[in-house]
Amino acid sequence: MNSVPIETLATLTAGLGPDSRVGMKINKTTVKPDTLLLAEILDSVNLLIWSLAGKGRRPESVAATLIQSEKPKSGIKGFKTGSGLLKEREKIVKRINSNEKKKGAQNAKKSATEV
Repeated sequence: MNSVPIETLATLTAGLGPDSRVGMKINKTTVKPDTLLLAEILDSVNLLIWSLAGKGRRPESVAATLIQSEKPKSGIKGFKTGSGLLKEREKIVKRINSNEKKKGAQNAKKSATEV
């Protein structure tokens, strides 16, 4: 991998648009701005039609759905300090060790009853 001076990298990044992958990462979004704008227009039209018709329930916002879908759904956990990470690691190791002990005890019971 070739290294690039930071000034060159900053210049190249500054030239990218807000809908580029880098621009979207900087803005912490996964939806392109034009897509979000179209969703807002759709929401406005749907709300106008609903208000004129006066029937049924209020339409759900497409833009809000897009924004909510950006939130991470994984169980990834972040730590602000190294000590927090080490404490969580100890909990996981203890849980694994206790599960292994339980399995070992169950296997010992099975083999004792089979003999």
